[in-house]
Order: sequence, then structure tokens, then C-alpha cells
Amino acid sequence: MQKETSELAKTVKNNKNLKDAPHVKRYIKTDLECLGVRKPILHSLAKEFYDKHKKDGNLDHVHKVVKELWSVPIYDVKTLAISILRRFDRMVDRSTLNMVETWYDDIDNWSHCDGLSVYVLGSIVLKDESVVPEIMSWTKSHNFWKRRGALLSTMIGNRKGKGDPFWTFTMLNDLLEDKEYYVRKAFSWVLREMGKGYPDFVYEYLMYNKAKFSKKDVEESVKYIPEDKAKMVLEYDLNG
Repeated sequence: MQKETSELAKTVKNNKNLKDAPHVKRYIKTDLECLGVRKPILHSLAKEFYDKHKKDGNLDHVHKVVKELWSVPIYDVKTLAISILRRFDRMVDRSTLNMVETWYDDIDNWSHCDGLSVYVLGSIVLKDESVVPEIMSWTKSHNFWKRRGALLSTMIGNRKGKGDPFWTFTMLNDLLEDKEYYVRKAFSWVLREMGKGYPDFVYEYLMYNKAKFSKKDVEESVKYIPEDKAKMVLEYDLNG
């Protein structure tokens, strides 16, 4: 491990909060060692690293550091790796995707899956649409974190009205029969966030597919679409 990575990992460990650690571990539901480091501290470390290297344009170095951080079996250190990649949202590219795809084999909690998928994959998708077919193929993966991650990768674009809702709808349709809790839990989230950028698409999709979702999922999904359309979705009876 290079010196810079070692210093980052050491700083994380020096900021452990043993009072909070057990609560974070239970909330995140991870088997990793958890130090309870406060998020603002991790965000500050990520920002310091970004400020130091943002003008270098050396993505290879960033990749080397975050790969070494990710290899440390401590929840907080792995979280820092993701936080650093989030800072470099304008630099991450297909090579970043190739690197982090292997990380999903190590993920054991929703927090790492969501941070990596929504923000890192999401930034790559916004920059390079050519990666989308590859990510969409993850819906066939035996790894349910990759299946969840595929869905979440389009969230930023849809939220901003800069994505393509049909990518999300295609993946949703591929996963509607999925029985995994963490995959199904993402359904209403991605539709709810899409409602901020593409409310009409959410409305149309739910009017045709309402029966495939739980009542709670539908209620969550219409949160950000116009009130009159949300009411129509909630009251619509497909069998009527």
C-alpha cells in the first residue's frame, strides 16, 4: 500500500467512534468491522484528496488509491474509497466502471451498493451512454447487489431530466419477478426520483404497470408527480 493510502486509512482509524460503531453496524447490516467514523469526517478527507489531485488529471492514480482503500476490510475505509470517487465525478469513465464492477463481489450492505451505484455509476452513465448496455446486463447477474446497482445507476440522470427513462423501465421490467428484498426495495425509489425529472413518464408507466407493484410501492412512486396524476394512479383500477 502506497504512503498516501496508508495515511488516509490511518486517519480514518484515528477518528473511530466506538460509541456509534455498534449502532452504525446494525443499521447498515454489515459483517465488516465498523469504526463509527462520522460522515462529515469522511467527506472532509475525500475533499482534501480531491483538492490535492483535481488538477493532475491523473485518474490512474485516483484508481490506485481507491482500490487500495477498498481492499481494507473496514466499512469506514471502504466508504472513503467511494466518497473519493464521488468527488471525481467529472473524471470517472469506463475504466472506473471496469474497476468498480469487481467491487460488487465484496459488497455486503446497501450503503456501499447505493453510494457506488447512484453516484459513481450514475456519473459515468451521464458522461458516456455507451456503458449503459453493459450495466443493464447486470439485471441478469446472480449477485443481487449488481441487480440493485443496475437500477440505481440511472437515478441521477432521471432525477435531473438528463437521462433516458426507458433504460430504467427496461431494467425494471427485467426485475419485476425478482424476489430479493434489496432489489424490490429499489423499485419505488427509482420511480420516485424519476418523478422529479420525468413525471409524465412515471405516470404513464404506473398506469400500465400498477398491478405489478405493491400498494406501498405505488404510493411511494407517485410522490413527485403532479397531485392530480398521482391521484389518478392511486385510484385507477386495472380491472375496472
